Amino acid sequence: MDSSVAVSLTSMVTMQGVQMFSSHAPSIRELRKAHRIKDVDKVAELRVAEVEAASVMVLSGVAVSAMTGSPAPAYLAIATVVIMIGVYEWTLAQPPVSSITTETVSIAPPSMEHR
Repeated sequence: MDSSVAVSLTSMVTMQGVQMFSSHAPSIRELRKAHRIKDVDKVAELRVAEVEAASVMVLSGVAVSAMTGSPAPAYLAIATVVIMIGVYEWTLAQPPVSSITTETVSIAPPSMEHR
């Protein structure tokens, strides 16, 4: 098969996988607010979505590898799955956004009343 077709199909598999994760898994914004222990439903939803998206992506990569005769689509699909799961798991492992404390720092100039 022509190398440009193989590259096109490999790109398609990668984009399909990223789209599968973004459409099935809860958004990163929602996960940043979730508490790993208290929001068990959100964590379970993420796990199911990870399995769904990873399965479709790896199977698509293997199918395209079989069509093109190159192992690159399967390897790229597996690498993308690992990266996407890593991003979601890292986000979930961070403390919830609401529990992060920040101090407000004023950058206003000093008042002129002290003169």
